[in-house]
Parts: sequence; C-alpha cells; structure tokens
Amino acid sequence: VSTNHTIDRREVECKKAVPKEEQQGVDSNNTSPPSSTGEGSSSAAAAAANTRTRKVFVGGLAPAVDDAALLQHFEQFGPVEDAVVMYDHDNKRPRGFGFVTFANEDSVDKVFGRGAMQSIADKQIEIKPAVPRDQMPMGGAGRMPFFEQARG
Repeated sequence: VSTNHTIDRREVECKKAVPKEEQQGVDSNNTSPPSSTGEGSSSAAAAAANTRTRKVFVGGLAPAVDDAALLQHFEQFGPVEDAVVMYDHDNKRPRGFGFVTFANEDSVDKVFGRGAMQSIADKQIEIKPAVPRDQMPMGGAGRMPFFEQARG
C-alpha cells in the first residue's frame, strides 16, 4: 500500500482499510473516535450530535420527493420552519438530499427518536444533524473547489 498510484492523472495515497471499531489507536488523518465530551472528534456529524440543532440533513431522497413531501413527512415531529430539496442548477433535477429546519430542538430529538434511517416515498432516507459548510470535513462540501478546478 505504500506504492504511489495515479488515477485520472492524479496522485492518490493508498491506506489500509481499518474497521471503525479498530480505529481507536489510528490517528493518521484525525480519525480518532469522539470522546464522551465530543472533544478531539474529527467527525462533524459526531460533533453536531453533541450540540443541539434545529436543522437536519436528509439524504437519499427519491427524485419524486419535493419540498411539500419533505414537509409533510417531518411535520409529524413538530413545527417545521423550512423544508427544502436541493436541485442541480444546471439540469434542474433534484440532487437527492435536502434540509429541514424545525421551530425548536425538541422536534429534532423526536426525529432521531424514530431513528436516523426512515423512509419517504418507499425509499430509505438517512437523517443527520446539519453541519455548516465551513465545518464540513474534507470529504464533504470542502472538496468542491477541487472538483471545480478539475473541470477547468
């Protein structure tokens, strides 16, 4: 795994796959598990789980799910201020995820009380606490400049 590899004219680093259960001692990329206080956690989702929020990320949405369907599903947990499905600006198609903002944090607790995996329109969705873009790990929105640079 220490050999250099090039994929699509880019140098890539290979690493040994380590199960999450065994990552406790591994800290080559800040992958240490979250502590009980949330300090030292590199996972934005884990950090967000330790702070209360009114906004959740909803991933895995079916293309047929629109803002109204998202609102209808999440209203059962409490008053919703905003429910939005994200669309691709170029082709105007849904990107498969959205955000729901509740009027209070207790509604979010009710959502996660039902579980992080739920279903809308007969499709499994994954719900996570929303994390601001500037706090996303490099695996998330932080990589966008890389993709934009690769296109040009």
